[in-house]
Amino acid sequence: MNHLLLSGCNDREVSYDAKIGGRFHGAMTYYALAAIKAANYKITYAELVRQTQRGLDTAGYPQHPQLEGQSASKQRQIFT
Repeated sequence: MNHLLLSGCNDREVSYDAKIGGRFHGAMTYYALAAIKAANYKITYAELVRQTQRGLDTAGYPQHPQLEGQSASKQRQIFT
């Protein structure tokens, strides 16, 4: 199985929508895009989740993105 599942939170949480920088965004999407841009688009799925979690934690959003799949797949770069 090569597939990965990335979700905005675990099954006991809520994925927040928020006004960030004057515009409405999904909080996970906002911080995931920030992580991708900061890494100059060279980031693995596992690192994307770690960096996205940092952004969510810093901003005070109580949600924890989930990445499911094989360990080797999680170490692949996105956008390849």
